[in-house]
Amino acid sequence: VFFRVSLTNEQREIAAWQELHPGRIWSYPPQSVISDAKVLDWLGFSEARSASRNLYLFLTRNGVHPFDDEPDEKQGRSLKRRYVAGEIERLIVPRIRGHAALTENVGGQVRIVLRTSETLAIAFDGQFRFGGREANVFRAVPRRVTLGDINHALGDDEKYTSIFSRRSLTESDGTPIRLTSHQPRHWRNTIYHLTGMSDVQQALALGRKRLDQNVYYQHTSIEEYTAAHHEFLAFNSYHERLDFLHTAIRGKRIHGALTDSYHALLSDKGTTIAEAFLTVHATALHVTPFGGCIHDFSQAPCPKHLQCWNGCSHLHLMGTPSERVNLEKQAKNLTKAISIMRDAGTGEAGSDVWLADQENKLKNLKSVLARDTNGGVQRVFPNGRPITVVDSDKRHSSVSDD
Repeated sequence: VFFRVSLTNEQREIAAWQELHPGRIWSYPPQSVISDAKVLDWLGFSEARSASRNLYLFLTRNGVHPFDDEPDEKQGRSLKRRYVAGEIERLIVPRIRGHAALTENVGGQVRIVLRTSETLAIAFDGQFRFGGREANVFRAVPRRVTLGDINHALGDDEKYTSIFSRRSLTESDGTPIRLTSHQPRHWRNTIYHLTGMSDVQQALALGRKRLDQNVYYQHTSIEEYTAAHHEFLAFNSYHERLDFLHTAIRGKRIHGALTDSYHALLSDKGTTIAEAFLTVHATALHVTPFGGCIHDFSQAPCPKHLQCWNGCSHLHLMGTPSERVNLEKQAKNLTKAISIMRDAGTGEAGSDVWLADQENKLKNLKSVLARDTNGGVQRVFPNGRPITVVDSDKRHSSVSDD
């Protein structure tokens, strides 16, 4: 979030100035005469050599004419035109459409809760214009990013160039990648469903209040659902799952704070107190294709879900035949993704953070694959810490714990 805010400082500063000066777009006095070069700083046009002419055509078509008379004989010369700042301002102001992003009615009076300069997603008009006239960016019109902007950038409409096609990225069969902003949420829910998360866990992880909404986000067939559980560590009931967890804690086959606390209570307070602790606190075992998690999702969703391989102490290997195969595939796919991103991400904002995060995950995966993973349940990161523990004194990236 901090990086995104710093990336849009200029947009916020201009929006904040306009919010303090309603009806204005810039600090030039309305009666002042300014050069077309200064206007182009605020109303950008593509084709550098023809930018002045394109600006001239745009303004004259909208009733704004140069301050100076046009010479009868231009003789192919590039003219240095000037314009009255107030005339351009009157043309552009209606495009801003106000900077009140969110309002509320308090006692019959409208109160502004959020202004454009305070929103997280802000851009200059034209910055989401891909595939032609990309330099036509109006710095004089900072505005909120819309859902339409995001969906067009993700390729939902073939009429618009997407962020994927600009980088020559396609689906595996060569077809264009086309997404909508909500599709990743559906995919996450489908993955959760395929890996055996309960409806309660799925709703908590996605911040959903109503469990009956889950089914609309679970896009799985019977074949996919059963294939995902082939050779999986399976339990016939919730109680069977807990029995497995409790037995493994008692036998110290699962390691971590729960096991340490149980055996400390067993030694100091006796069996009754220790078993009561186990009943109250050891209530969850979530099995995935890449290991088991002992975090209790019914108590709180994991704010870093699927970041287990960044060193989370909740993660355990279950020792199933398919688990190692899945980890090897994951390491192979991650290696390929890192290679692609390293080549294609040069100069991209945030790519270094993403690469560092993925390289750390790959290092952790390889360290586990170097072990004997067939020896039953074992803690993946003996010196790890729960990713669910929030460090409130530290800024975090959206993709990394660093």
